[in-house]
Amino acid sequence: MFSVSLIIPIFMGCVAWALAAGASPENSIHENFLSLLGLGISFVAIISLPIPYVFRWDWKTKYFGAGMLSLSSASIIGIYPVLCIAQYSSLPALIRFAPLFIEGLLITKWCLRFVSLYKKIYSEKKFSTLFISKN
Repeated sequence: MFSVSLIIPIFMGCVAWALAAGASPENSIHENFLSLLGLGISFVAIISLPIPYVFRWDWKTKYFGAGMLSLSSASIIGIYPVLCIAQYSSLPALIRFAPLFIEGLLITKWCLRFVSLYKKIYSEKKFSTLFISKN
């Protein structure tokens, strides 16, 4: 699950790189920090691909949370356009950073919903016996 879910941060990092490069075409890649961050996200995801094989992860649910980390990177698609507006727009600072703050709060709330859901599943005795193997 972890390796398959890394497709999302690889793709989202490339999309983030393209958005940042398109928002500021006059800057080189070395001066465009948002562009570098997008490429860095993709690079870290590619480097992370062999982790389950090196540590011999199987399909036990105790490794499922690692896959959720990769899946949660889909929130990049929501924050990057607002980051580009905040970074490269000529709007007043309040108008640029207010949507960024609101978007950050919404994405954090979205991600915390999954955390609370999985915490609830693992805390229920009847569910935990279904999901956790007894090896």
